[in-house]
Amino acid sequence: MMNLKSLTLVIVAIAAAQMPVANAQSGQRASGADAGWAAIARSGDAAPTGPAGQQFEADEYMQIASQVRDADSKKRIVGTWVITVSPIGAPVFNSLQTYNDDGTMTETSSHLAQLASGPAHGVWEGKKNDYAVTFELFAFDPSGQAVGRIRVRSRIHVSDDDTLTADGAIDFIQPDGTVIPNIAIAPFTGTRMKVLSN
Repeated sequence: MMNLKSLTLVIVAIAAAQMPVANAQSGQRASGADAGWAAIARSGDAAPTGPAGQQFEADEYMQIASQVRDADSKKRIVGTWVITVSPIGAPVFNSLQTYNDDGTMTETSSHLAQLASGPAHGVWEGKKNDYAVTFELFAFDPSGQAVGRIRVRSRIHVSDDDTLTADGAIDFIQPDGTVIPNIAIAPFTGTRMKVLSN
């Protein structure tokens, strides 16, 4: 069961997350969820008391604010990325990958024009800089008949807000469900797509 101090810290964390909204509505300037806690730390004022008169130090508020920031950074991969895929022993091609904040993703590639594969759908998990993603797409023969699915398993590292690198192992799933693992290796790199002004 959560003790009194833990419960109070959770309440403070919720308040920290809401502080920028409240400040914006009142016309005050806020630089982030920890703006109020930083002000407490600089001023040296006594921290507000919690239930039963329990008092918290400014560094505890800063720790909570840091946890709020970490929650935001867990989804650094969310967005659309322009990808360059470099399969071992095969020509380089490009794709667009979009990562949604609910842990799903989609991809479309320059291979679509060759009618050899369809768009991909998948799922991802991870936080901060490192993620795992698995996605699948249908594969077709030259006559347009579906011949199975391609599954890509990747580990992605987001090196900064706008750049990622990844490895990629490819499996082939036959129509009867038989999996032929590791038929190819396809590392890729990506840059984040951004809104451009007109």
